[in-house]
Amino acid sequence: MKSKIFLIVLITTNHLLYAQTNGIWTQKANLIGVKRMGAVGFSIGNYGYVGTGIDSSGNDLSDFWKYDAINDSWTQVANFGGGNREYAVSFIINGKGYVGTGGAILTNDLWQYDTLANTWTQKANFPGVWRSFAIGFSIGDKGYLGGGYDGLTNRSDFWEYNSITDSWLQKATFTSNVGTEGIGFSIGDKGYIGLGSGSSTTYSTYLYEYDTFLNTWTQKTNMPAAGRIGASCFTIGNKAYIGLGQTNNGLVNDFWVYNSTTDLWNQTTSLPSNIRVGSVGFNILNMGYVFGGLKSISSLKKLNDLWQFDPNATGINEIKEEPKLNVYPNPTSSFINLQLSAGSINTIEITNVVGQIVNCKMAFNNSNTNCQLNTNNLSQGIYFIKATDEKGFQHTAKFVKE
Repeated sequence: MKSKIFLIVLITTNHLLYAQTNGIWTQKANLIGVKRMGAVGFSIGNYGYVGTGIDSSGNDLSDFWKYDAINDSWTQVANFGGGNREYAVSFIINGKGYVGTGGAILTNDLWQYDTLANTWTQKANFPGVWRSFAIGFSIGDKGYLGGGYDGLTNRSDFWEYNSITDSWLQKATFTSNVGTEGIGFSIGDKGYIGLGSGSSTTYSTYLYEYDTFLNTWTQKTNMPAAGRIGASCFTIGNKAYIGLGQTNNGLVNDFWVYNSTTDLWNQTTSLPSNIRVGSVGFNILNMGYVFGGLKSISSLKKLNDLWQFDPNATGINEIKEEPKLNVYPNPTSSFINLQLSAGSINTIEITNVVGQIVNCKMAFNNSNTNCQLNTNNLSQGIYFIKATDEKGFQHTAKFVKE
């Protein structure tokens, strides 16, 4: 079922909407340990696990903590077996946590955490180039790891870890549009990677779906918000909840819902707390959780707060009224009109379903709120439009060429 927003009152002077929204955030017990960003986190059963990261003095950490969602309390557990670490990657396989790569001094190790024995066991090293900021998720008996930064370049290679044979296998490379500080998650038998920063300095809004059976990547609908790095993500059912992070205009606290069944996005309740980047997201008992992060780039202040998101609760929320990108006619045969409801269109990028940029002849009106594209040179198929406005915000749409 789609998330619904019912307008209550519109204030045109400051472009804010007061809306009844699905989803309420509730602050839970703060971590009793050190404030941090760039940590890893995962959930198993009724517990969330958070550890490693960077403290407020810039030091890497190795401590690990267990959050009890029933009692709203934290307990320290065994330190991470690989030592101090920042911007590692984590995934879960068969009730065990896996953490690897990352570090101020780059690493390629992989460790398995047994929640019952409270022990870490080293597994087969990641065979790719050593890196931090990698992206990961798990499906069935396998974990997946790719992207990241090797100290010189952003990576786009992608690997599969087999927990039964304790071995790695390289898989299909994903697009260079995403590579480092992106988000990764899985829903059912599909994996997803998106956002982040790829081969350019532009922060991405892209989302790609990975098919484990075909070993292929398919571009999905772009996130209809500002591109970003260091976002947080958790999944509930067939939906992914993605938000926070750093955009070209600074840190943000907005949250968006991606429905994997319909390939559609909706904005949901923003985090009612500090804007932040480098937080941890996980799911316990169909509730989303966001922990910690960096709340100010200038002051480098870290956080240790924990917030719970109930997707089924409703309340009153104040959200920004974002300009809308309207596309018509759609489907189209020879031309398509783009109209931005507010502001002006500065640049337009059109890609096909595999992420390749295609060219169309464009004609702007005087105010640049409207644009017409000649699509005669395009083959039949699905295309994605990314329009950047004068403030640097990105607006996305999808159209079909007949």
